[in-house]
Amino acid sequence: MLFFHRIGLSPSTFFFTLRLALIVTLTAHVGMGMQSSAWGQDIVILKSADVGPYNAAASSFKETFSPEVRIVEYDLQSDLAQGRKLGRKIRASPAKLVVAIGLKATLAAKLEILDIPIISCMVLAPRKYDLTRDNMTGVGLRIPIKNQFTLIQRLVPDLKRIGVLFEPTKTEQPVQEAKALAKKQGLQLIERTVSSPHDVAAMLRSLLPNIDVLWLIPDSTVLTEDSLDFLLSTTSDAGIPVFGFSSGLVRSGVLAGLYIDYSKVGKQVAGLAEELLKGKSIPQGTLLPPEHVSLAINRQIAQYLGIAVPPQLLADAEEVY
Repeated sequence: MLFFHRIGLSPSTFFFTLRLALIVTLTAHVGMGMQSSAWGQDIVILKSADVGPYNAAASSFKETFSPEVRIVEYDLQSDLAQGRKLGRKIRASPAKLVVAIGLKATLAAKLEILDIPIISCMVLAPRKYDLTRDNMTGVGLRIPIKNQFTLIQRLVPDLKRIGVLFEPTKTEQPVQEAKALAKKQGLQLIERTVSSPHDVAAMLRSLLPNIDVLWLIPDSTVLTEDSLDFLLSTTSDAGIPVFGFSSGLVRSGVLAGLYIDYSKVGKQVAGLAEELLKGKSIPQGTLLPPEHVSLAINRQIAQYLGIAVPPQLLADAEEVY
């Protein structure tokens, strides 16, 4: 537990970021607002489980609407079969819009709800599950790799070689995308693959002499309670900056990272819902990128590594340590 305390995240939140499908559930609940006199619309929130990131998205979504708008919330308790049962119930209701939060809620909605608009969010790797049906749109969690490389180059202007550790069965696709982008930008992406957490130490040691920075991606084989301490201490000793994907990682010792604020995802989904319920068209059958990406910087690590952080970057950061 010291590990999670040190990075400022609960265990469920940290591993949510790494593996969104790994969910710890509590009891189901249903929240209802009042009948809308303005729209007369029902919005149904279908939530995969009762965990912090999903709750943050759901709460910010609901806060966007006035109390007159009727919003009904269902919790699947991480049970897809229960989700499908709820999906059939929603299909027979007067609901005008379904907001699916998390993978299991989104899959249940896709399988059972064919004629009600669905907006999904908080799904890692949504393309893997073909969530592009005509009545579906969604907000993704993925930060464009181009944005991540831009951040790295602003902090390491002489950058030539980016290192990454990954397990191919989990994160092959983003690594290949990054490799192609690096080539276009005149950079090298130097990879080392692992098949278990036990491989991380050896692969990192073979990587360090050949790279300028280490780029961490959400790969649950690479990042474990034990491996993160080793990764950070070993790269620090070697004078290699590390870039991550959460404010907790930056607080822990990563130089900088772009990350998603889940409450802002909920606000973005609410904006789409408002447009749709007002009769305006929104993109269907597509996945939209997150509108807001947050930045965290560890100024102490920058000083230790002798890296000058541009003042504007510090001003733009939501979190500075």
